[in-house]
Amino acid sequence: MSIADFISSKLNQTCVYWGTPQEDGYGTKTYGEPVELACRWEDRVQLVKNEIANTEFLSRAVVYLSQDVEIDGVLYLGVLDDLDSDAIDDPFKQDGAYIIKIFDKIPSLNTPTVFIRTATLSEYLF
Repeated sequence: MSIADFISSKLNQTCVYWGTPQEDGYGTKTYGEPVELACRWEDRVQLVKNEIANTEFLSRAVVYLSQDVEIDGVLYLGVLDDLDSDAIDDPFKQDGAYIIKIFDKIPSLNTPTVFIRTATLSEYLF
């Protein structure tokens, strides 16, 4: 069993994902419909340096995922039925929803078509 297969077998939690926001032309952003993803969510508060953006931020969690997600999208640990009614269209109205600041997709050592995916989350928009 490869490392990627092992991690995939441990994605026994569910999170809700809102994709990258789109400008609505009026100075605000809108998000698509939230969807549920298999994940493993690790609450991990740490100072993270984003080499690409040359910034530092305080992360809230690292999430292992079954599929790709987009930077500036939002993740929430739970299922769709857990969401507050006004959070369907605005994930920041949901306590515990965090913005994706870093997404890593690393190919497995022995199978280049199998990937380990992680998202590093922050509660701050910047």
